[in-house]
Amino acid sequence: MMQIVRGLSQEVAVRLTEAKRINPKRLARRAAEEMRNKGVSSYAQEAIKLELEKRKRERRTLTKQQLLAELERKREIKILKAKEKHRGR
Repeated sequence: MMQIVRGLSQEVAVRLTEAKRINPKRLARRAAEEMRNKGVSSYAQEAIKLELEKRKRERRTLTKQQLLAELERKREIKILKAKEKHRGR
């Protein structure tokens, strides 16, 4: 193998990649993204985060149910008012 390498007379120019100056805004965005994607550093923080997410989901479902109940109540009132308007006919 070495004989083959020694027999080569052609040299190949190797281009070294130079460290380009990076845009400071892009650098800041990348750093912020890495910090967001870093995650939690301990099991306790992860447990707290999961608990907060669970409460958030429960609160959303409760709020949705209350909103639907309120809309249904308003609908019933509207129907009753409409019936009362036609009561004398």
